[in-house]
Amino acid sequence: VLEAILNFYDKFAEQNATNPKLQLDAGRAHRRVGEVQFARGYADKAAASFRRAASQLEPLAREYPADRGVRTELVLTYLAAPPDAFPDYERLLVRARELAANLDDTVRPHIAASLALKLAWVKGRTGDRAGAERLYREALAALAPPRDPAEPRPPSATVELALARSLL
Repeated sequence: VLEAILNFYDKFAEQNATNPKLQLDAGRAHRRVGEVQFARGYADKAAASFRRAASQLEPLAREYPADRGVRTELVLTYLAAPPDAFPDYERLLVRARELAANLDDTVRPHIAASLALKLAWVKGRTGDRAGAERLYREALAALAPPRDPAEPRPPSATVELALARSLL
């Protein structure tokens, strides 16, 4: 079923290649399918979906650098992708951090912290302990409990805070 959905989006996007909204929708569909495939244990298919999403979203990000929706979708693609999906994953996470710098995303207020956490984990895997520690500490500071209890805090922020503490 997922393959049929992706084929539909690919054909639709090809037929409407000049419509950036449809290209964005196709990239989003590939990212979401990649997330489902990864959760179901299909790492190779997930990696292919994330790569396809990035290949559709990168040109849009270059053509429309001020479009928050495009930037957000590309950031989410790199954030959700498994590390082995891209040969230069660390560089792409750094790029995602740059894209996310001024998003001020009220739906995902901790996206920068999530990126710092993932980049720290990747740096730790490659042996850059000092870089990993710096980024873990950055993530901890950004994920710290809010001073105002009324401030919205997604459940994932609590999980990521515990993960950052554990990995540090």
